[in-house]
Amino acid sequence: MPDVILPTREDTTSLASALERMPGGFDCILVGSGAGIRTVAAAFGARIVDASGRDGAYAAVLCARTPVVCVMACDGRHDPRHLPVLAIPVLDGEADLALGVYGGAEDLRGDHVSMFAARREPLLELAAAHETGWLQAPATHATQAGLRVCAFALDAVASGAP
Repeated sequence: MPDVILPTREDTTSLASALERMPGGFDCILVGSGAGIRTVAAAFGARIVDASGRDGAYAAVLCARTPVVCVMACDGRHDPRHLPVLAIPVLDGEADLALGVYGGAEDLRGDHVSMFAARREPLLELAAAHETGWLQAPATHATQAGLRVCAFALDAVASGAP
């Protein structure tokens, strides 16, 4: 399964909750710093990338060991149990980037996406080409680069809808 990059903001409660619910087989890379994050990482066997550099998330993608990576904001809004839904089309070669959004259909094309799966190499290329904003606007940058993008309404997945 893919490595999961979890940008954090010192919210160790949300971080611990996400790691507790992480599906089996997903290895986590925490992007952050601070004693609390190091403590939680040690408790769950997660790797850490110090966020004090230019772009901690980019550094985490460089550290990823898998050809597909997932990114999930670790702020309590997302359910990591949705990661397999996003990872499968990328792992199967059907998409280069799979976005997970909550809300109506209009949000499927939005760039306020903080949970996605992507092939690692194109993600590194996007990050290098767009030093800032690549993590906040993955759909726009991926589409402009000619990558295959799909999206899932995760609230529909959560409710059991097809």
